[in-house]
Amino acid sequence: MNNQANLGALGANDWRLVVTAQARTQNLQNITANITQSLSPQHRASVMKVMVQCEAHAFASSQSSQEYLAMLRERVAELEQSLKALASSSHAASAMAAGVNNQQQQQQQPGAANVSVLNSAQLAQQAQNPA
Repeated sequence: MNNQANLGALGANDWRLVVTAQARTQNLQNITANITQSLSPQHRASVMKVMVQCEAHAFASSQSSQEYLAMLRERVAELEQSLKALASSSHAASAMAAGVNNQQQQQQQPGAANVSVLNSAQLAQQAQNPA
């Protein structure tokens, strides 16, 4: 995040002139710390890669430091929502997979559960076809 490369056309009063690369990195780390704590290292790296791109865009396009920080917070909130949605859908998928596994295990195990299923099926068949 080299400020000098991005500041060629900026005026002397531009707010970006006083923001160091170290400060930008620190801002990014502080803002994303909460959402990256619970992620795996691979996912944490992916989130940070996305946030570095978002930070660069916010830094280049913001008219003030307040707008810059607000844009970063907004992107983090959006990312947090996406991660929550992803986590809940993966939990739902895991629960469905666990349900399928349990059902398969019950079908493979001989015993009372299978007998009651067979008895219910036999009763239904007898009800449809009385002798």
